[in-house]
Amino acid sequence: MTPRTWIERLQAVCEKYAISIEHLDYILEDPKVIPMIRGKAFEFAVRDRIAALLSEANYNVSNPFINPQAGSEKLDVLVHRLSDSKVFSLECKLAKKGDFAFKEMIYKALPKQPFYRIRVKCMRSRTLGEKAAEVMAKRTGLTKEEHLIHSDQYLPKDFDFVVTTIANAFFQTDDEGYFVWQPGERAEKFLSLIGVDSPTSAFDKMYIARSYDLRVASENSFKCTRKKCDNKEACGFIPNYPEMYFDVNGKVLAPWYTLESIETLLL
Repeated sequence: MTPRTWIERLQAVCEKYAISIEHLDYILEDPKVIPMIRGKAFEFAVRDRIAALLSEANYNVSNPFINPQAGSEKLDVLVHRLSDSKVFSLECKLAKKGDFAFKEMIYKALPKQPFYRIRVKCMRSRTLGEKAAEVMAKRTGLTKEEHLIHSDQYLPKDFDFVVTTIANAFFQTDDEGYFVWQPGERAEKFLSLIGVDSPTSAFDKMYIARSYDLRVASENSFKCTRKKCDNKEACGFIPNYPEMYFDVNGKVLAPWYTLESIETLLL
């Protein structure tokens, strides 16, 4: 049987859910719809990029369609290493919309100097309720109250890596609610440093970090912002907006790496 083309598959989906294909472009671009579509599309873009970076003979890369139960996680991308059957889970998150900055700061042990900063929107799409918090508490060893305080936050054990693209940091929302590419003068300079000249090439710039390295811990500079958290220096949860820093030459700084480094990080 000949595989269906993408047009045939799209027509079948529209027929299945009674969606007017004649108006599909307007439906997809609706300001209430486009953020969800872009997030889902990014998961497939990450899968395709990683599959191109890793040898098909050594790795299997997939987008598993799993409906999470209370206290479990939806899986965005899985990387299965065939040599030892080890499986790595990747959470795909876009940068925070319009959140690009150039600022002076102290980064780890480096002297105070200017850096480019982008924040990543890394939070649950649905906050934990009482039942889910109870299930999570049994799985993690933390209390139900701790999970409710951090109800929209992840723990490092929820997945192995976070993958992001910087593109969203240079989009703004116009008066009608539509997303528009609108980098300022400083942003244009940064984008030229990293070889970006369009929204498409910005989406192609993907970065990866170990989830463990993004947690609020005593050995890093992340702080918990939850008022009721009684361990703001080391609660172990991943902040809602973990930060990415780039030096003045556009090089991303640890714990973030370009996605091209993924095979090294899997070792």
